[in-house]
Amino acid sequence: MNSKTLKVTGAVVFSCFVMILIVIYTPKPEPRHSKRRFPSKIVDPEYLNLANQALSKTNKANRTALQKLRQFTRGEKIDFSSLTAANTAAIDALAEADKSIKLCNEELQKLKKEEPSPTILIEANIKLIASLNEISETMKTLHIEIQHLKEENAQPLLPPIKKVIDVSTKVTDATQKGTKAIDATIKAYRKYYQLDRL
Repeated sequence: MNSKTLKVTGAVVFSCFVMILIVIYTPKPEPRHSKRRFPSKIVDPEYLNLANQALSKTNKANRTALQKLRQFTRGEKIDFSSLTAANTAAIDALAEADKSIKLCNEELQKLKKEEPSPTILIEANIKLIASLNEISETMKTLHIEIQHLKEENAQPLLPPIKKVIDVSTKVTDATQKGTKAIDATIKAYRKYYQLDRL
């Protein structure tokens, strides 16, 4: 082998070696889905659980009210303490859920500058807060009407009974809206964190 052939062979081998190094150390493109930027701070979804519990307690209080109303219209002397307790528990649970959602939105507002825009979740939470407030107001009205009914415990009168039925219907309607608001918030939460694409 002459020196010219050795030089060409050496150059080819060296070129191959350099190409191997380039291939090894060149950053690989990441898969498309891993390029998504996930929020570094995950918002605790516990507030959704609290909202759901509040709706459950509201439904329980409303069922108890209707049950007591049936007993009342049959002329039975009834104990209102369990109904008062159920109403109070529902109102307290609604207030706790409301506070929790507001705290969540405060956290999301802080993340606005550093994370993908949490606007979709903030807006869903605001709608959920409005829905829970509507439920809370109707529950408070139901509680007041039950107290009026309690005063008439000895003698059932149609106007107080009708008022309780009307308010109970409003509670049912508001609770249905609340359920839809929770569903919408869960969808917004999933969309924000892109859980449906994992």
